[in-house]
Amino acid sequence: AYYFSCTENFEKSLALLLEFVSTPYFTDETVAKEQGIIGQEIGMNEDSPDTRVFENLMEGMYQNHPIRVPILGTKQTIARITPKVLYQCHKAFYRPSNMLLCVVGDVDPDAVVRIAKEQLPGEGERPVQRAQVWQEEMSTAAKTLCANMEVAMPMFQLGFKSVPLPDGDEGVRQEIVGDLAAEALFGES
Repeated sequence: AYYFSCTENFEKSLALLLEFVSTPYFTDETVAKEQGIIGQEIGMNEDSPDTRVFENLMEGMYQNHPIRVPILGTKQTIARITPKVLYQCHKAFYRPSNMLLCVVGDVDPDAVVRIAKEQLPGEGERPVQRAQVWQEEMSTAAKTLCANMEVAMPMFQLGFKSVPLPDGDEGVRQEIVGDLAAEALFGES
């Protein structure tokens, strides 16, 4: 998400924001700097009991799906990022069909549309195809995963695998029933 707020020069600000989003600039130096910052974030997450218990749950629940790997990645995966990789990702995913522009305030909607059309790339290329559909067994990769950390109170998370919910009203109903059951069994009450 990229955002700004302003009291004047809205149209110029919107054009600048959309230009930044649609025309990336990556160098070896900027990538190295960000790798250092992300490395520090990874270190902070490794020291966070809340994060560690959640990441252990995902690692234990899934055998193949990439959700089993922390969203920040690892120091090894971050080290493999190059400007070329970032440009490829930008080309694949930073396209209007993957974006939502939300504007709030006393603005001219026609001007917003005009600026967006001027600044954002066209949709001439084919959409990106999903590289792989991750197949998961209903069994978990591990029954339990434990981490020892200094915490005031022990922490745990519990997960249950289920088949994907159906679309529509039935899926919504099943999700609500599941949420209510989880709250009744494991909520603060």
